[in-house]
Amino acid sequence: MPTPIRRSPMVIVAFLALAAFGSACSQNALEFTIGECVNLPDGTQISDYETVDCGEAHDAEVYALPQHPDGPDAAFPGQSVLEEFADERCKQDFEAYVGIEYNQSTIYSTALTPSQESWDGAEDREIVCLLVGEPLEDSSGFAQLTGSKEGSGE
Repeated sequence: MPTPIRRSPMVIVAFLALAAFGSACSQNALEFTIGECVNLPDGTQISDYETVDCGEAHDAEVYALPQHPDGPDAAFPGQSVLEEFADERCKQDFEAYVGIEYNQSTIYSTALTPSQESWDGAEDREIVCLLVGEPLEDSSGFAQLTGSKEGSGE
């Protein structure tokens, strides 16, 4: 599971992968939509995910999809550069979606970033900013959310 951006430097451990697996409930990782609630598979490479009704318990809610500014011919900048960019941009977009500053919120945030494979092979520059519950004590993931957090002020 991704690591939260919570009042400390962000460490992102989930990366978008290029593969897609079709099923009625699954979405290609390169097709996230702002406002959708999702369940993510375990692991560090996300190739598909399950969308769920926001009224049901879910792993995360997509709240922003900023694009890294490097063009299609740019070399992969490295994971730490993408993590820093994601940290900054996701925190910038947090208040507009949730309705409260990140540092005052009870909601956590994390991000998915392109893998080198998707950066090079699919010209993927999208960062996926996700709202998540608080980290579990055993560091195995996050508490699930229920209900959309858009405009919640939580």
